[in-house]
Amino acid sequence: MAFTDSNAVIQFSVYFKLSTGLMLHSGIPNEVVDNTIETTPDGGKLHINGYVWASLIRRALNRVEGGPEIADKIGKFNNEVHVSSAWFESDFVDLPDIDERLGIRISRKWGASITGGLYSEEVVPAGLNNIKMRFNYFYKSSDDSREDQKIADTIAAALWVIDQKIENIGGGWSYGFGRLKFVSGQWWRLDLSQHKDRQRLWSYKGISEGTAIQLNEPKVIKPWCKITLSAGMQPGQLLAVHTDFPLIETATGRKKLPDSFIFSHQVVTDSGETEAQVVMPGKTIRQALLSTNIERKLRTSGEKVCVDDTIAKNCKCPRCKWFGSTDCSGIIAVLDSPVKNHQTEIIHRIQLCEHSMQNINLFSGEYLTDGKFDMEIIIDYSRPDTDYQILIAHLNQLFNEMRPEKKKAPEGWYRIGATSTCTGQLGVHDVQTQTYGV
Repeated sequence: MAFTDSNAVIQFSVYFKLSTGLMLHSGIPNEVVDNTIETTPDGGKLHINGYVWASLIRRALNRVEGGPEIADKIGKFNNEVHVSSAWFESDFVDLPDIDERLGIRISRKWGASITGGLYSEEVVPAGLNNIKMRFNYFYKSSDDSREDQKIADTIAAALWVIDQKIENIGGGWSYGFGRLKFVSGQWWRLDLSQHKDRQRLWSYKGISEGTAIQLNEPKVIKPWCKITLSAGMQPGQLLAVHTDFPLIETATGRKKLPDSFIFSHQVVTDSGETEAQVVMPGKTIRQALLSTNIERKLRTSGEKVCVDDTIAKNCKCPRCKWFGSTDCSGIIAVLDSPVKNHQTEIIHRIQLCEHSMQNINLFSGEYLTDGKFDMEIIIDYSRPDTDYQILIAHLNQLFNEMRPEKKKAPEGWYRIGATSTCTGQLGVHDVQTQTYGV
């Protein structure tokens, strides 16, 4: 169907909430961070452009039955010149605050930080509400109400996919960023032969006769799975993924603060205020716990694994196919895990000279002494030639070895965070796996 043949429009108005932090970057640094969030010139509002929404809906539609037929009409026409059948409105959302994430690139060859690899970037806090996706879908109507309902149901199926966190907006898919939670939505039909409907074409105000969107699980044609781990610190252990920024509760009432703090990020509460929340970062879990240990097992078993993904061009080794490389993304994502019932302690330490054994430096750090968290891991089964079944087998073996009662790995073998040579031991207490489309 040519766009010029359209005689009807279905309008959609959908509201989302951020389930996770958002990295919708402008690519422009400032004096504080290396990459800033896409905002209005005054920095007061988050800007989500129409292309971001179109890309999200297209990817989600391609995962459900009947969706590719609509997705093919929304951009990407294989070098042919066409007009998209959907027009997406940009959204501008009030920002109560912007978080900052510090990162450092680690050499896979040496397991140490890369010189010049320290960077920082802005992140929109999780919990941000009132995010609006509004768009028009143009089509040639046969005046059959079932046709309208079919289009609406298919797009509602795409919204269900988005709600399951397999697709995201912005960057950081692998590290759990940009996931949206469906809050509400409605749709209505406009007849382009009617003047009153044409007047409403680019306005979404005052619509009261819309049909509410209901999310129901559709038939999935591009499968994925979600693994949820109930994990926590082992008894008597300390753990910290360190940051330079303290929680308010840590700073309150203290005359002297430690040199480093347990990791936390900002979240937006239901009242619209921001507060700090202690988390296990998805990036740390993905890299230090999953990628490093699975790569070690692959090398031990004689698998051919590239030495360093910064020099591997289009590498097809198992590790790069699963966890990604410079040239392509991986198939596994790990979301940030809020720590429940956390308790902390500040540990003071002394650095000794290895020759004279004299004191060189006195420093201190904040550590977790207790806390549990649920890790969400998402694996995309739809990428070609990734042997995801083998990855699932490696993960299950890893999680089984981390169960304290089974003792299938040396005591304290799996550790994360700062000073992991002596702290940071984790245990897995329960594993739940849910598959979609398999």
